[in-house]
Amino acid sequence: MAAPRRGRFVTAVFVLLQSSVARGFAMPPPPRGEGRIAALDDDNSNPNKKNKASSWSAPQSFEGLEPRMYPYQAAIEGCGADWRRAAQLLEQVKRKGLAPQIETYDAVLAACERGGGWSKGLKVFAELKERGVTPRVFTYNLVLSACRYAGQCGTALRLFQEMKNSTELSPNAITYGVLLSACDHIAAGEKALELFAELKSRGIRPELATYNTLISACRYGQAVAALRAFAEAKEELKEEGIDVVTYNAVLVALLNEDKWAAATEVFDELKAESKRRNKKGVKQIAPTAHTYNVMICGCRSGRRWETALELFKELRQRGLEPTNSTYNALIAACERGGQTDKAIEIFQLLRDRGVPLNVQTYNAVIAACQKSGNWRKALDLFDELQTQGLRPDAMTYTGVIVACQKAGLFAKSVELFYDMQKRGLRPRMITYTAAIVSCSAAGMWETALKLFEELQLRGMEPNLLVYHSVIEALERAGQAEKANELFVECRRRVESAKKARRRERAALDFDDDDEP
Repeated sequence: MAAPRRGRFVTAVFVLLQSSVARGFAMPPPPRGEGRIAALDDDNSNPNKKNKASSWSAPQSFEGLEPRMYPYQAAIEGCGADWRRAAQLLEQVKRKGLAPQIETYDAVLAACERGGGWSKGLKVFAELKERGVTPRVFTYNLVLSACRYAGQCGTALRLFQEMKNSTELSPNAITYGVLLSACDHIAAGEKALELFAELKSRGIRPELATYNTLISACRYGQAVAALRAFAEAKEELKEEGIDVVTYNAVLVALLNEDKWAAATEVFDELKAESKRRNKKGVKQIAPTAHTYNVMICGCRSGRRWETALELFKELRQRGLEPTNSTYNALIAACERGGQTDKAIEIFQLLRDRGVPLNVQTYNAVIAACQKSGNWRKALDLFDELQTQGLRPDAMTYTGVIVACQKAGLFAKSVELFYDMQKRGLRPRMITYTAAIVSCSAAGMWETALKLFEELQLRGMEPNLLVYHSVIEALERAGQAEKANELFVECRRRVESAKKARRRERAALDFDDDDEP
């Protein structure tokens, strides 16, 4: 209810100011330092901070404006995140025959950046250029930031290239900070590394937040680069020091590639640094609940369920509060380690203690039931989560579909598959495989063939179990010609895959022979 009151207040002030101008009393420019637009951070602060409420000072917003524009400028700046109201005021300016200057456009773009109106921001940006208004670095940064928050990394990079092509503009620390954040949003590690190198080549000193964003952007497939950036941050920022965010980011990158030994070394370093800094006047640093969540998640791939339990115990000893993510990771670690009973035990303990459970918690324990063949428990949990007001997702359905298929409940498996599609959820390859195996076993050859064609239309490649199941269903139904056709197709794909592997091995052997 606060937004409408603010809107009425801004409108009232605008009308009052407008009437004063009409009476001939022009409002003077505000004293220097006031009338600023808050959007991002200034050059001396954190360029990658993701808090939209942080202040990034615009150039003096009333300089160069004719007096009649003062009330409009003040009203637009007062819109905050209400970009629709700011855009409406801009239209009023044009209808009054006034020519908006860059200060006014920047104020509208700032509202678009704050309020998530990136699409409108792009239109306003295009309009100002069409009117012959020259954008500033600040202007570009606002548009780039609006794209960043909307996940429009490609658009942001295109505008950045346009900015660099200008002979009058030079990207600053904020520009690169915004772009690195955009890359982080979609985990575009390679592009982030390229931008980081360019930033340094321009003589811009990376700050802690810049390093943190870069490392985070490298979280998928760029663990070595993340570790290198981590080492560089420690060396370059000796005076101010790195923080726990830096440690958490590199741990995520390492554990996503199952580099457990390196992750453990970094984790132990963080704990040692926590003890070392525990002195008066030294900036404190210590593992957080998120740090432990990351480490426990890393225990899943290596079947380190015992280590996961030890980490959980250590978390509690530090006085940290476990979150849903902590419990989900713990259950998943036990499930992956083949400790189904332990996973169910932890789940039951959470339920008994009244800990709020989410879909991910149910997914983890349903997966454990599926692997242990406890299909009844899996279906009970599937029903229970819905009675708790939760909505099953694709992973929930996959767990119960596979559980039913393995238990020979083929009709139930297919029923759940179609229910999943009715909810608009996209099946994964393992989901299609379970459904097709169920159709084949239940004699539903037409449905099996339909799903076989459907998964290929979705860009998936059938595996050998899918081919075998469909061919078997067709043969039992007397569809020998179609079965033979699929058999030939399957054999061709297998031979093609073998040839590709032989070529890869030959290339590796050639490279080895080429070494001195």
